[in-house]
Amino acid sequence: LRRGGTPPPGEQPGFWRAAAELAVWNFGAQGMLNAGLLFTDATRASFLTQTSVVLTPVVSALAGERPTPAVWVGCALALVGVVVLSVSDSGAAMASHAAAGGLNLGDLLCLGGSLSWSMYIFRVGRIARRGLAAGPLQAWKNVFLTLLYGVWLLVDVARVGPGQVYTLWAGWSNAVAWLLLAASAVFPGTLADYLQNRGQKSVNASEANVILSAEPLWAALLSSIFLSEVLSIKAWIGGCFIIAAAVISSGILPFHKLTKLAE
Repeated sequence: LRRGGTPPPGEQPGFWRAAAELAVWNFGAQGMLNAGLLFTDATRASFLTQTSVVLTPVVSALAGERPTPAVWVGCALALVGVVVLSVSDSGAAMASHAAAGGLNLGDLLCLGGSLSWSMYIFRVGRIARRGLAAGPLQAWKNVFLTLLYGVWLLVDVARVGPGQVYTLWAGWSNAVAWLLLAASAVFPGTLADYLQNRGQKSVNASEANVILSAEPLWAALLSSIFLSEVLSIKAWIGGCFIIAAAVISSGILPFHKLTKLAE
């Protein structure tokens, strides 16, 4: 036992199963999106993956939780915001077509990835509240995730042949590319996973997904700061929707009183 009677992370009940489960859901989210892009275009994929904002409260409700009306409204506003941010003018017709039901295999894979991401967020919250060590849990999740992607790589190697492995990534010999990959794995990857795990101890899955949906907004803001890109009207509108969604779903506003007045 550690100081205070806490067992080491690997000896905590359910630790290894939780790490493996989170790796599977994370792998499903990223893997199905990558596979879906082989059969559909990026605009449709961007539109369809945002449905996780709505799927997460549905998953929570099916699991017995009761998302509040404020959370449902926040999820709807967040979905509008990310669609406004993500879908270009030229891709609006494609997004409408996808929403209308003209789905192909790639679209279905993207929706599967979206559902898998919703399951990941939901299970992170449940597991975090069990008191498992956040740092080791995310570290071992990434180990299991690496093993899953290793299997994917072996399948690709078998498909193209060992002598053609280099064709899978044209930039494999670029040292700068490897450094950038390592940096993205440590900071946006591992650090973000750790903070998300800690945060979801006190934030429900639906509200967490609303907050995470601000990713395109942060991308736009950082691009304007470091790349001198000018924020478009669409970025401002989408950002306002996402901020409003986060405020409403957080419960800061007395939404329950407003709904009673409306009744």
